[in-house]
Amino acid sequence: MIATLLRRSAYPSRHTLSPLQRLAQALWGGDLPLTRNQEKWLARLMLLPTLAYLVFALAYSARLTDLVGSLTYHAPLQRLAEHGQWLSAVALALLLLSCVLRKSMRLGWGLGRTLMWIVITCGTGLYVGYHAQRLLVDSQVERASPAQQAQAAFGVPLLNRLLEHDLRLEGQGATQQQLQSPEGRLRLMELALRLPAITPLPVIAGLSPQAFFEQLADQQRGGLQHNYANYRQATAALEDNYRQYRRASLQYYGATSRLAILQRQGQAWSDYQRLLSKRGRNFNPWNLPENEWQPVRYVLREQMSVPVNDLWRPDDRPGFNRAVSRQVRREARNQYAELIQQRIGAGWIEPGLERPSFLAVPGVQGLWRQALGLPAGITLYAYLTEDAFDRSVYQPALQHDARELMKQRVVAPDDLSTLGRDSHRDLTTPAMALLLATLGLAIHLFRALSYLVRLVQPVPLSLYLKLLLLYIVLLGSLPWLAGKPSLPGDALPRAGSDELGLAGTLASAAIDWLAPLQGHLQPLGNGIRNGLLSGYGFGVSDPRQP
Repeated sequence: MIATLLRRSAYPSRHTLSPLQRLAQALWGGDLPLTRNQEKWLARLMLLPTLAYLVFALAYSARLTDLVGSLTYHAPLQRLAEHGQWLSAVALALLLLSCVLRKSMRLGWGLGRTLMWIVITCGTGLYVGYHAQRLLVDSQVERASPAQQAQAAFGVPLLNRLLEHDLRLEGQGATQQQLQSPEGRLRLMELALRLPAITPLPVIAGLSPQAFFEQLADQQRGGLQHNYANYRQATAALEDNYRQYRRASLQYYGATSRLAILQRQGQAWSDYQRLLSKRGRNFNPWNLPENEWQPVRYVLREQMSVPVNDLWRPDDRPGFNRAVSRQVRREARNQYAELIQQRIGAGWIEPGLERPSFLAVPGVQGLWRQALGLPAGITLYAYLTEDAFDRSVYQPALQHDARELMKQRVVAPDDLSTLGRDSHRDLTTPAMALLLATLGLAIHLFRALSYLVRLVQPVPLSLYLKLLLLYIVLLGSLPWLAGKPSLPGDALPRAGSDELGLAGTLASAAIDWLAPLQGHLQPLGNGIRNGLLSGYGFGVSDPRQP
């Protein structure tokens, strides 16, 4: 009895365990150590998927950073976010898979039971991991005030102007060249988190989103003077097209003139008479036997290009002349159309038009707009002054471009009322995805290293804890070992940090930690993506296109 009481005091029963201890025991299958063979088997089995995850996570982080400051559409950005959610889910599933395998080996489960628990546990981990990141971003978007969402509508074009058009914010110390570096793009990702909460923001003071997007469109087009010079060049090129058109029109009218048709009719009738004389010495149009009529009609149509019908009589010269006239006009029209297409490429244009009518042809207007990169619906006129070009062409084009840019930022292109909310999601998603990708990289890099060590020697708990402590110290000192960052954290405005919340603060801290290492990690990730993964874009085809 005394022995029984001593055993109970040394080994507490299950009902005395805390919930955390019960969870640990359920995951690990007790405190029984693995044998050496089991350790090796587990390390070999888990090493390959862990390394594969590290490869994809590095490539994904590099792709994520490349897109900061670009005008990639909302839909591709959300596809990229979905890839990040699945990566986070895979990271969690790998952790659970190792727990299941370890418990299976400790308790001696059979293959069927092990597979069943793998499916249940990893499936649950994938579901939870995928939706956890979605909920994380949703919470950041939902907690934003209407004013912050309204300011977020300026976010994506503002970041693009900072990166590519040398816009500078108040208190900004970073140059455009610095922002275009990998570390600079990382700092822009952090700025995107705080941007909706930075007040006041002088660069958008008094502007509507439409006006701000028009400024971006103006910079993308190169300004009024540049576009007016292009307009004058395109107008001069159309003068050459008009000369080509006039030449082709004159050729068409010459080929279809009365004299040309009469000459062709006379020549064709003579050829027809020679044809009849070859079929019989005394044959002519007036004495041709009726059984020869249909063969002669066939020869006229197929060999002499005179399209007579099956009711035509061999002695009907007026009908013969009408058929020849139709053929002459058809041939001239086809030759004219081919010449116009080769020299102008604007489709069919009626011959004989004057210059204003020629320039008003839809095909010519289309070529003109294409040369200037203008949207459909804008009518161009020749020799406009710069002011007239600005009013009738350039400003409507900027309004159209701004509206198209805003449509790229929303879920439904026909509803711009969600511009602020959807833009806030576009600003928040990259930093949240990078935070979880960085956590997954840090955790699974240690796990990969521990698996490699297990292949060489046993790893008892004491050694495992020492390796973990050493790894944490190394991670913390990596930024210091990498040297002074080329772009300090205060190179961009730091306002709005108190509005980030817990997740935003953690993402900002992760970015600060990554910044000194980004010059090495970004080329590594892009090298993996372009080489090992054959340029896989994670749902985005190009940083600047949908």
